[in-house]
Amino acid sequence: MLIGTIFIFSGIELKPNQVAPMQSAHVYSAYLRSEAPRFVTPYLLPGCQALPWAFVILRTKFPQMLGEADNVPEDHGRLSNLLKYPHFMFAVLAQFIYVGRQVATWSYFIQYVQEYG
Repeated sequence: MLIGTIFIFSGIELKPNQVAPMQSAHVYSAYLRSEAPRFVTPYLLPGCQALPWAFVILRTKFPQMLGEADNVPEDHGRLSNLLKYPHFMFAVLAQFIYVGRQVATWSYFIQYVQEYG
């Protein structure tokens, strides 16, 4: 939360009575465009850190799974083969639900802290 506060939030939180005059003067959209780049860096840095790891994982030769001895060792497999494993599909679903719940929780937490913090 501290990192998000430092790097994302500008420290300026407009109240509804401050937003209305800006909207009537047609400068509110320009204000939002000036605030939007604050969200780029906190997401870009972890993304740039993840790319080298993704490349390493892509280039890593993993051992064959049991029961795949009939496959050619050079074959890396296809996405369609991966989708046949129910555990993989459940893992994708679980990750999707987890991220959705995390976003929902944090969005309400931010509102709670702003109102009662």
